[in-house]
Parts: sequence; C-alpha cells; structure tokens
Amino acid sequence: MVLAVFLWKPSGVPATSPVLPDVPQERVAELPEAPEPAAQVQNGPETHLEGPVVWPDEPMAPRRKARRGKLTVTSGGSLLAQGPAVVSQGYGVVYNPGMDSPEPMVKSGITTQMLSRNRPSSTEERHRQLFRMTLGVNYEFLPRWSIGTGLSYSILRSDYTTLSGTTETQTTRHMHYLGIPLNLQFRVLEWKRFSVYVNAGPMVETAVGASVKTLSYVSGFLASDQQENRDCRDWRWSVNAGAGVQLRLFRNGALFVQPGISWHIPGNGSVESAYTARPLAFAMDFGFRWTL
Repeated sequence: MVLAVFLWKPSGVPATSPVLPDVPQERVAELPEAPEPAAQVQNGPETHLEGPVVWPDEPMAPRRKARRGKLTVTSGGSLLAQGPAVVSQGYGVVYNPGMDSPEPMVKSGITTQMLSRNRPSSTEERHRQLFRMTLGVNYEFLPRWSIGTGLSYSILRSDYTTLSGTTETQTTRHMHYLGIPLNLQFRVLEWKRFSVYVNAGPMVETAVGASVKTLSYVSGFLASDQQENRDCRDWRWSVNAGAGVQLRLFRNGALFVQPGISWHIPGNGSVESAYTARPLAFAMDFGFRWTL
C-alpha cells in the first residue's frame, strides 16, 4: 500500500525537474553581472516642525561711509611783542601825530601850542598792540589739510609825551580793529594726544573807532584834561604765518600754543599805530579748540 502512494503521480506534472539547456562558455562571459544588493539604510526617528521654517538672513557687508570733514571752533588770544619808544626832536608841541584832533586848551584859554611856540621840544611816542581775541572755524577738507576763517578783535594803543619848556602834553589813544583772517593749515605730526601743525594766510582789518585822552601840564600842574571818542577809518592788510602744538585733553577738546609772525603791508595815509611803527611783529597765540 505504501509503495503504491510513492509511485503515484498526478497527471500533467513531470516526474523530474526540467533540464536547462547548456550555455556555451563564450556566452557566459557576455552575460551582465548581477548588481550588488543595495545597502540598507536605517531611517532615524521622524521629526515634525511646528510652523513654517524661517532661514536666518545672511549678514550684509557694512557699507563704507564717505569720509566727512571735521569742523573745529577756535577761541583764543595773543601775546604780542612790543617795540621800543621813539623820540623825535622839533619845535612846538606835536599833538597826536597821524590823527586830526583839536588842540587842547589850558584853563586860561591859552593853548599849549602858544606856550611852547619857538621853543625846542621833544616827543616820545610808543605804539603797541594790547591784545587780540580771535574766534574762528576750521574745516578739514583733506586728511591733514584744513582751511579756516573767523573774526578777530584788536586794541592798539599809542602814547605820546611831548616836552617843550615848562609845558608837557601826554596823549593816549586807543584804536579798535575788527579783522577777518583766512588761513591754510597742515598737520605735520600727530602722536597720541599731541599734534604739530603749521598755517599761513592773509588777514584784512578795519578800524571801527578810537578814543583819545589828553593831559596838559604847565610847570608841573594839570592845566587840561580832555577825553573824546572819534570816528576812524583805516584799512590794514597783513600776512600771517605760524607753527603750533596742540594737546588733546579729551575727545573733542584741545589746548594749543602757536608762535608766529605777522607782516602788515604799508599803505599811504595810514594812521600811526603799532602796525605802521612795527610792520613785522611776533606774536604768541594760545587758546582752545572744540571739534564738532
């Protein structure tokens, strides 16, 4: 019975496996190689983002700002060298040379000119500039280079002392000048808080007024005392040059000291003053600068 089960086969099914045809060896080499199995990639845990994804903006390169000039405000004064007194000889009292003014009277009505007529006389005159104040601005248009202007106020004093016999006349005159300078400045050296610079330029000045005081003495006694304000018109041109040292105290403020020279151009019909008596003068400027 058992033997009958093994010998039975279903209909339509071959009893043996099918036989594959033989493939020549030459064609075996032409068959494509089977691809290697792909590596298995293990995916990580899934991530879910809440809301839209915002990518950060890339930083923009900083724009290079155009260089701007520096504006500097300057305020200061000057110490000026004084010239020697000049003594002239003549006859009669020389009253306030270089400026028309009435002859002072003595108490009796007789003028000092009458008392000293035809008598030898000597006049000592001294001209000096008392002080100068300046307020200016400088603009740096190029590295190390700046141009400046402003307003200056000066007081000039002239003293005349005339001796003729027993008569002595003392005249003091103050003249007030306003000026507009124009200068070009170059910064030579800068080290830490110190800087060294040079500048040069012209300046025009005009007299805006004068005051005259005259004292007359006869035999040592005061005979006349007169004082008056007078209109005066006098234009002066000068050329200035100097070299200075500046000390920066803080970011925007600095002190400066600047020695220099001034040459006042001579002119016809000018009123006698320190400008005419000493055209070439030395000065020591000092002050404070504020950079905006």
